Amino acid sequence: MNRMYRNLLTGIFVLGFLTAVFPTAAHAQNAAGQKTPVQKKQIIVSVTAARVRSAPDLAAETLRQAGIGTVFTALEERAGWTKVKLSDGREGWISKTITEDFVPAARTKTYTALADKYLARENLDFKTAAEVFYFLKKASAETDAAAIELRRFRMLEKALGLIPFERVNDSPYKDFTDKNAGEIVYSEPAGRWYVNAKLLWELHAENKNKPIGEEIAWQAAQTNLPGECEGYVNCYIYLLRVTAGEYLNFYPAGRYSRQALTNLTNFLEPLSQDSARQTGYTGPYDMSDRAELNKHLAELRQIVSKTPYVEKQKTIDQLNRIAEVFK
Repeated sequence: MNRMYRNLLTGIFVLGFLTAVFPTAAHAQNAAGQKTPVQKKQIIVSVTAARVRSAPDLAAETLRQAGIGTVFTALEERAGWTKVKLSDGREGWISKTITEDFVPAARTKTYTALADKYLARENLDFKTAAEVFYFLKKASAETDAAAIELRRFRMLEKALGLIPFERVNDSPYKDFTDKNAGEIVYSEPAGRWYVNAKLLWELHAENKNKPIGEEIAWQAAQTNLPGECEGYVNCYIYLLRVTAGEYLNFYPAGRYSRQALTNLTNFLEPLSQDSARQTGYTGPYDMSDRAELNKHLAELRQIVSKTPYVEKQKTIDQLNRIAEVFK
């Protein structure tokens, strides 16, 4: 066999080996030798109001803005940029600095990380909070994960807190509250919208046997309730029972139980000090109202007694002092 013929055979062999081991970019071979399309990489927008440009250049025309959580299929990559296809059929470029690789099977972890990044921000503006909230609303429908739903409620609380008091009836704030009316309540005395705490407790009921349950309960316990007690003792005790008291009822030795007990003690102090004189607060006179007050006081005593902290005795003494006056 001459050298030319031998080199030709060697070349054919090497080419065949490489083709078998490394399929083309467009196709791969399955066990039966049939070609199947290779799954293209997906990316997710990790910031709000991301710009998709006509070319891989920050000075290029903006084709559209993409909201946080938007998923694209990567068509091409070029030094710091990814080419994507828009819903209208156009192709554009988005900077890699504002996207992450997206794996559908790990979507809950990805969504949670994006939410936490914005929940941790102290200088959040209303527009950003609203966009992240709507992203989480969509994410919650996709995953049905309590961790996402909890973060959605937290972001809703942030967005509501960023509505200026004097502009509560102006756009875009009223548009937002109207659209989410089923999940919020208005407090006339405060002139503010709050998350409906009942929904958080319902979410807790669905997840109380899971690790996320305590986080949900703590969020529910800290959620503002509408209205104003106006010095009425029954109202204050009821509020303590359904907030910090309810958290301790489920988690007497939980992660936030010491803080919940401290909150109870601090809130009860002026009530217990004034209970005998009743100069700053008004107690119940009707027998049924007194019975209701003592029912809540007894429940709180029982709940507090189950906590493992020595400080609980002060809280129990406060409750007893109030009960003694209105027995």
